Amino acid sequence: TANALIPQLKAQGADVIAVVIHEGGNTTAGVEATSCAGLSGDIVPILERLDPAVDVVVSGHTHQAYVCDYGTVNPAKPFLLTSAGQYGTLLTDIALRVDTRTRRVVSKSARNVIVQSEAFTGSQGRVDITAAVPSFTADPVVQKIVDTYRAAAVPLAQRPVGQAAAPMRRVPTPSLESTLGNLVADAQLAATQAPEQGGAQLSFMNPGGLRADLVPDEQGLVRYGQLYAVQPFGNQLVVKTFTGAQIKAVLEQQFASGTNTVRRPRVLSVSAGFAYQFDLAQPPGARISQVVLHGVPLQDDTPVRVVMSSYLDSGGDNFTVLTEGRDRLVGGLDLDALEAYFRTQSPVAVPATDRIRSAASTVPTAPTAPTAPTAPAVPPVPPAPPAPPAPPAR
Repeated sequence: TANALIPQLKAQGADVIAVVIHEGGNTTAGVEATSCAGLSGDIVPILERLDPAVDVVVSGHTHQAYVCDYGTVNPAKPFLLTSAGQYGTLLTDIALRVDTRTRRVVSKSARNVIVQSEAFTGSQGRVDITAAVPSFTADPVVQKIVDTYRAAAVPLAQRPVGQAAAPMRRVPTPSLESTLGNLVADAQLAATQAPEQGGAQLSFMNPGGLRADLVPDEQGLVRYGQLYAVQPFGNQLVVKTFTGAQIKAVLEQQFASGTNTVRRPRVLSVSAGFAYQFDLAQPPGARISQVVLHGVPLQDDTPVRVVMSSYLDSGGDNFTVLTEGRDRLVGGLDLDALEAYFRTQSPVAVPATDRIRSAASTVPTAPTAPTAPTAPAVPPVPPAPPAPPAPPAR
């Protein structure tokens, strides 16, 4: 559609062509970098099909912040590709210089600017206003709209969904798995195990997608707002077939892919019935061993149906191998799967954290912090005791 409209826009006198698209990607570059290092995701094939007459592509979907000169990837497609994260935490300042004689863009640049309006307290402590970046006061008209929806969300957030035997938290064990991560992985698997739902045999859950701990009240009750605080992104579940070799390659990327390193790994939670060992003393590509699915060693050529979020499906958190796979089936929302699990399995027991084993006596104690802001579009109102605020980055 964009390509078809360009001649019409040019005929009407347009000098600059900007494409605004919901789809997005992921890069391994830092937030302030302007390179396309490690660019992956569904945005890439779209860019490859776009007319080179496009000057700027403003993207989204993955909740990642990046400014990317796509001409460094494909010189025939010199687009400026941007994404401002999510939830209004960043604003992309795009500057285009146009030669009025030739009516062509001669230079383009962009930067993501932090949007701050008031101090807040997150799981890492209080975050005060800083003079290093501009501050913005709340618009009274917009604030009235927000207040209206916030009030409307209260009864939805307070709706009971089930019970939990004890709190389930994001804090990693020595093997870098968590009780909350294992819970979500199990819920995703339960929602997609049926053949008509994808026939999943294994589930992956990224730690950055867990935005709050899950703490039931004194009676063990869990409410919808708490589940929403855990998974506020609205990702769909995607089931694909991978070989055993590809699954092992995914696990290797926890410690060696982009910003995933031995010092700051991103360890995926896995569903019950799957287990493996990692050894950080080994070189990249040889750190994963003893991979077992339901008690059977996983062979490299064994096909396995794997369920994950649409975020991981697009290569999020540097898991580029997850963009592969075949027989892709897109299902329901991750939050719906978690709610269904509580409705059918309550009281939900705390999952064991024995699915991943470390071959070493010590492992890193500071896994990579999440990379996406946490405030949901309509903040839920959790019951007492309230769920802890989500961390400030995914």
